[in-house]
Amino acid sequence: MRPIVTLTTDFGSSDSFVGAVKGVLLSRCPDVQIVDISHDVPPRSIRVGALRLASAARYFPKRTVHLCVVDPGVGGERRPIAISAGGHFFVGPDNGVLALAALGRKRWRAVELANPRYRLSPVSQTFHARDIFAPAAALLACGGSMEDLGPDLRNPARIRWPRPRRSNGRLLGTVVDVDHFGNVVTNVSRRDLEGRDVERVEVGSVSITSLSTSYDPSRRLVAILSSDDCLEIAAPLGDAAAMLDVRVGSPVEVWFARHRVLSDAASNGVDG
Repeated sequence: MRPIVTLTTDFGSSDSFVGAVKGVLLSRCPDVQIVDISHDVPPRSIRVGALRLASAARYFPKRTVHLCVVDPGVGGERRPIAISAGGHFFVGPDNGVLALAALGRKRWRAVELANPRYRLSPVSQTFHARDIFAPAAALLACGGSMEDLGPDLRNPARIRWPRPRRSNGRLLGTVVDVDHFGNVVTNVSRRDLEGRDVERVEVGSVSITSLSTSYDPSRRLVAILSSDDCLEIAAPLGDAAAMLDVRVGSPVEVWFARHRVLSDAASNGVDG
């Protein structure tokens, strides 16, 4: 099978940045298959980049190299790194953008990209994706080893992922992404809702009663579990984020039916 490199960036598609990175990959590993995960990560949004990479990476075959660059600190003190985890490789800046996809696994290994042999020369202070990350990704895709790239790194950066919290019969969550359709993705997972009857979901100034099982076009807004098992608010015939005037970081509240909350509290001895 031909080697695979995926690309996830905040570069957009109107400039030449993505093309330059692909040029380096093809020059150094001519047989590589390049797969675009997303180039529309909101500029400088490390958390969203981490989420989109983690959402897609698990579906690729072993030995895939995932090159992810959302790098507001380019040229600064953050390190360029590669991580091996779960049979995959992850290459990018050490700012947490690789953490959700790679560091949640039991075994991983990280190295710093310090070997000048696997860099372009000279190295631009503002385009490490082309000059440092792409040559490293190409090496790994063509069968090179982590040892070739640089010394081991024991403490790669992680991100503080927001977790929903329970309070007085409700779950307090937050918006973590807005997709191409304007669907509002939250940090509330299927697991957070298991064993509970959802009475309503409040986001922006709107209350949505119960969960839906489809993007029902007869409804203005629906709350539904997405393909990634996250609670999502969608407008089947429109843009939910625009309708609700919400963005990444906006609060979301999930209210549970009171009779189930009281039952859980009685059986577990805790406040629901």
